[in-house]
Order: sequence, then structure tokens, then C-alpha cells
Amino acid sequence: MTLRDCGSCGMMRQNQLHNFPFTAPQTFKRTPRRGAEHLVEGERLIISWNDNSVVTVVSNMERKFTETEAKRWNKQKRSMDKVRQPKCIQDYSTQRGGVDLHDQCVSRYRVNIRSKKWWWPCFSWALSSAIGKQLVLLQSFRSWKSGEKDLLSFQRLLAQTLLLHYGTKPSRQGRRSLMAVAITDATRFNNLNHWPCNTGSRYKRCKKCDRRTSFACEKCDVPLHVECFKKCRTA
Repeated sequence: MTLRDCGSCGMMRQNQLHNFPFTAPQTFKRTPRRGAEHLVEGERLIISWNDNSVVTVVSNMERKFTETEAKRWNKQKRSMDKVRQPKCIQDYSTQRGGVDLHDQCVSRYRVNIRSKKWWWPCFSWALSSAIGKQLVLLQSFRSWKSGEKDLLSFQRLLAQTLLLHYGTKPSRQGRRSLMAVAITDATRFNNLNHWPCNTGSRYKRCKKCDRRTSFACEKCDVPLHVECFKKCRTA
């Protein structure tokens, strides 16, 4: 484990194994299947396992070599057999794919604003990476009111919430744009600075009952009667 209690486990290529007293891969393949060699070096556990091919895994989450049971398909018996497998390799097989999913999230809807600054690609990648990781955390520790959201919906929700919180309204008056940002549930139910105020306009329609009203939410600018204000903020 590191000082931040963050362990790592990954595979190593054969050309990266220097000065390790392991059997050569070509020789190790001829040994009985499911055989394993291990080495403890400081805080690292290095395991070489002969399965379909020779696999080498390095981990700093375990200090000693342990084995567990795994299921493998037997062609002769046409059934699943229980075999012995190093626990470190089983943990890697269970948790692998996280880096691939992360790269997929980053490349799918990456921030694609052109800039001549050398640091901009690093910043845009870090921003897209943070959005993807936040979605994974929300899906793990929070239940959405409208069901699970995909990456695109979550990215839209995040952008709308930031614009409503930190954005500034256009100074000139005119026809409202068709691309106006809708009020999101994250802003609607956050219980921060939502107050009914009299706008002086008689031509706005209440979002709840669709009747004309001169009142609107001071923060969201959503037309609402005073009677409908509480119903809309809690429904």
C-alpha cells in the first residue's frame, strides 16, 4: 500500500522482467498447467502463472502468496472444473477493465474546444476524466430520481447546473433563444435562494397551473403563483 492507502495491481510484459529468478516463458509453458511462481520484493508481490499462456502480475496490495478456487471449462468432460488460482490474479481478473472504461468515457464526449495553449489538451482531458469518474461515483452511491443517467445526460445536467449557478444573463432584451437552458432538477430541489417575487408582468403563465401570474422564482426566473410555489419545489 502507498501512503494514501491506494493499492495497484497490473500485468507486466516479459521484456519488462529484468533480474527476476523466474523460469523462461518457453520452458515454463511445458510445465503442468496452473503452475505458479512467486516472489516477494519489498512491498511488491510478483506472480508468474501458467494458464492458457504465461501471465505475470505485480501487486502491492498483498504481502504473501495465497491461492483460491476458480472455475475453468473442461473440453473433455464438457463441464466446469474447479482449479487452484492465485488470489492476486483472481482480483485482477475481477477488477480489470477500469482503465478501458475510463478511456471510453473520456473519448466519447470530450471537451473539444480548440486552443493554441500547450496546456489546454491536458486541462480538457482532466476535465473529461473528472466528469466520467463523477458519474461512476454517483451511480454507485446515489439513486437518481429519474432513473440511471447516461454520460451524455449527466454532462448536460452538469453544464446546465454550472451555467445557472455561475452564468450571467444577456444584457440586451429580445426574443428568448430556442437554445435557452432548461431548469434542472439539481437546481430545482437544492433549497438555496428560491423566493417568489413580483415581476410586474401580467403575461407570464404559471409553470404549475398554466394560468397567468406576475410572480416568478427569484433564482430560476420560472413563473409561479405563490400558491403553486411550494408544490413545484417539493413535487
